[in-house]
Amino acid sequence: MSDLAKSVSEKSYNPNYFLSSLGNGGLAISFYMYLHFLVPHVKEFGGYDKVPLISFEALMRDFKGDDIFRKFLLVVMIGMFLYLSARHFKYLFFNLKQYENFKKGESFKNLLGKNGEISLMAIPLTFAMTINIFFVAGSLFVPGLWSFVEYLFPGAIMGFGLAGFFALKMFFSYFQNMLATGKFDCSKNNNLSQMIAIFTFTMVAVGLSAAAAMSNIKATATIGMIGSIFFLTISVVMGFVQFVIGMRSMLTNGIDEESSVSLWVVVPIVTLFGIAVLRLVHGIEYYYETHYSHGFYFGITWILVSIQIFFLILGYGVLKKINYFKNYIFGDKASASSYALICPGVAMFVFGLFFIQHGLVESTVLTKFSPLYFLVLTPFVAVQLVTFYIFLKLDKKHYWNKL
Repeated sequence: MSDLAKSVSEKSYNPNYFLSSLGNGGLAISFYMYLHFLVPHVKEFGGYDKVPLISFEALMRDFKGDDIFRKFLLVVMIGMFLYLSARHFKYLFFNLKQYENFKKGESFKNLLGKNGEISLMAIPLTFAMTINIFFVAGSLFVPGLWSFVEYLFPGAIMGFGLAGFFALKMFFSYFQNMLATGKFDCSKNNNLSQMIAIFTFTMVAVGLSAAAAMSNIKATATIGMIGSIFFLTISVVMGFVQFVIGMRSMLTNGIDEESSVSLWVVVPIVTLFGIAVLRLVHGIEYYYETHYSHGFYFGITWILVSIQIFFLILGYGVLKKINYFKNYIFGDKASASSYALICPGVAMFVFGLFFIQHGLVESTVLTKFSPLYFLVLTPFVAVQLVTFYIFLKLDKKHYWNKL
């Protein structure tokens, strides 16, 4: 048995360990985003005029070029995507095995009916990320994928729909019980951990929105739109409720130290929300002959980035004040919840690229690949690299490097 397996067996397993798999998947996608925004897309596949992801053909075209440095960067980004994707699945299988054992013990029974039951939402959240990994890997490594992609979109919709179904089932079981019994402990809700449900719903929404933005078949795109808007609506309504009750408890009781990192959960939620909205708007433009100006894209992306910056600064100040980094990253304390640190960094980087491309480049504020372009890109890259460093520190602390 690995050191990690022994560690988890000796302690009480926590479903938040699924966030380790989620973090690997998110980091894999973040390295893919360099390819997505920096490599020109190939758009000729037998009449398929919408190729919004980087294809195998686009990569091969670049590898045939003469720019050695560009080839080197492509190899690095593809290598990081493959490496982190492999870790995503490795950690996923480990967590599934541990979770099966966890369900047989008293710790699982004690979790049900209490505030902590919401942590189970990390499971459908992680599986939704798994579907994203498969879709991106297919686009990168399957030749001619975009010539038959319409056959894949219904499967993707069903996959995300299934993840959404189980997420709703878990959430209704938990939330309806709390409403019926009044057992929700507001005094122990002095964090934003309850927002993991919103994180899950927005992850499902962004997955469903892919078909809305990418499919050439109106019926397929419309089904994706309906599902995506449904989960986005739930996210907005319940997100407001859970954010308010969480903030109220924190202001009354002070933030819970171990769960304090949940202050940053707003950042990945905003990223997923923003990407879903951009995809839906693109689908509406394409199918319903509605045009949104570049000013709209600049405004919506900058508003969302502004929210993220605010919560990053707010969260950093609080975490530093309670010595969270000193204790849980560089010190002796350990918590599965610490893996929630990875999501904000990944999300900030990913949506930063969306802001630069759709908010600044397409509105002609920035010229792509100009010195100013790379200057604006630098802080987002720095956030990604710091996030990766913290992820390695967490792995070492939690023995994942020996798995």
